[in-house]
Amino acid sequence: MKGNTLQTDSSAIGGEAVAMPVWNRIMRFLHEGLDPADPTNTFSTEGLVKGNALCPPSTFGSKRCADEWMSPDAQNKLNNYKALAAKPDFDVFKSTIFEFRNESIAFIKTINKIDGKIIKKNTFPAELVEEKNCGVTPSAFPLNPAWRSTGSGQDPACTEESPIDPSKLAIGISAIPSLASDSSISPQITVKGETQVPGVVFPKVEIRVDGVVVGSGENVVNFTPNGSGIQGKKTVVIAAVDQFGRSIEQTYTNVEFNFGPKVFAESDISAVSSVVCFPSNSFTRGVPGYSCSFAFPSDRKQPDGGIYMAIANSSGSPCNSNGSQTSMTCLLNIPLNAPTGQQFIKLRIGNGNYVNTLVQITIV
Repeated sequence: MKGNTLQTDSSAIGGEAVAMPVWNRIMRFLHEGLDPADPTNTFSTEGLVKGNALCPPSTFGSKRCADEWMSPDAQNKLNNYKALAAKPDFDVFKSTIFEFRNESIAFIKTINKIDGKIIKKNTFPAELVEEKNCGVTPSAFPLNPAWRSTGSGQDPACTEESPIDPSKLAIGISAIPSLASDSSISPQITVKGETQVPGVVFPKVEIRVDGVVVGSGENVVNFTPNGSGIQGKKTVVIAAVDQFGRSIEQTYTNVEFNFGPKVFAESDISAVSSVVCFPSNSFTRGVPGYSCSFAFPSDRKQPDGGIYMAIANSSGSPCNSNGSQTSMTCLLNIPLNAPTGQQFIKLRIGNGNYVNTLVQITIV
C-alpha cells in the first residue's frame, strides 16, 4: 500500500488497520449516549431519495450493488456519472472514487492476441484481435499510477497499452539462397518465416515441389535438392503459417533441378572426338564384323532411346555399353555401295537425326 506522503510503502498497513479504526472511533463518539430504541434517534429519510448508487451501467460485481438514500443533488450527480461511464470514449483511469464510490468499473477493452495488451480499434487485423472484459477500481488520484488498482480477478494487462507497432504486423517468408522463376535451384536452401514482432512464431514452414511436400519444420526448414532425386523443371512453393492462422506463400515456376549426370543429348554428339575401331580405322566395303568404341562422357547418362552409330550410307547399328560407364561399343556393316574415302562416323539418339562426330575413317 502506498500510504506515506512521499508515495513510499506503508509497511504492513492497509485500510483495515488505518481507516477502519478511525471511522469506528468517530461513529462511537457520535452515537455515545443515544438510545437506539428512541424513535427520535432513528435515521431520517426526509428530503432524500432512494437510488442505486454503486452500479453505473458499465459496472460489474453484483456484491457491491445496493440501493441507498441520498440527496437529490447526489442523485443527479450519480446519474451524470452513469451517463459518463456508458460513453464509448469513457476513460476509467481518469475517474475517481468520489464519482463512483470506489466501485470497480467494468469495461470492455480491445486487446491483441500477441502480447494480450490494449490496442486501438481497427488498428490490428481481425485475426489478431479479441475483446476482453476488464475491471478497474477508480483512483482517488487518477493521474498518479501508484493509486491505481485493477478490479478483483482481472488481468493487469487490461491496464497496459501494447507497444506493438501495427505497421510491422505483416509476416513474410524467405529462402536462402533466394529462389527465382526460370532459374536453377541451389544444392541446399533454407526457408524461414519472418516477422518483426516478438512473440510471433511459425508452427509450420514447408517447401512443396509440384504439389508434394519435400520439407517441413517449425519456424525454419532446410532442404537439399542435390540428392533428392528430383530432376527437371518444377514448380516450387514455399509457405508458412503462424500461430494465429495467418499464412503466406510464394510460388516459383520453371525452377530447374539439375543435379547428377545429365542425359547424353544430341548436342553432345558433335563433341565426340575419340573413337577406336577394330580391327582398324580402315574399312572395306561389304566386309562385316567391324566395331567402333567411343568414350562416353563421365558426367552424362545414357538416354532412354539408346544410341546408334552409322558411317556413310550404312543403316546404323545400336551401341552397347556392356556395363561400362565410360565407353560405348557399336557394331558396323559397310554396304558394297558405300562411298570410298574419308567418311565421318555419325551418331543419333533414339529415333533422332544422325549428327557427325569429329572422327573420320577411311572406306576402301
